Amino acid sequence: MLARIDLPGAQSGIVDACGCHSLCHVRSPVSEPILQARGIRKVYKSTSEDLEILRHVDLDVSANEVVAITGVSGVGKSTLLHILGALDRPTEGDLTIQGQNVFQLPERELARFRNERIGFVFQFHHLL
Repeated sequence: MLARIDLPGAQSGIVDACGCHSLCHVRSPVSEPILQARGIRKVYKSTSEDLEILRHVDLDVSANEVVAITGVSGVGKSTLLHILGALDRPTEGDLTIQGQNVFQLPERELARFRNERIGFVFQFHHLL
């Protein structure tokens, strides 16, 4: 199963979003999800104004499913991937991976969880 997720500013993809500020309500028809994101919201606070990057993202990803997140620069692709990889915490929302709500884990256990269950391939080799 291949699903392509388009963030605002990208051309239409295989999976439809409901047209709000960010990707939302994407459901996989394949099998029980191994990753579930519910109500993911990310806001960066500043002294002048808050910058909302992600707004109420819901996403299911099943085993053996391939998902592509596309969009123009600055729409929140990397922010979403950092949250889905448990490298960053959302302002609101839950992330469940293999039945574990990862943001309920203490930092030390979350680090162990990432080490044992999540793999990362960085875009630029110098980030390693």
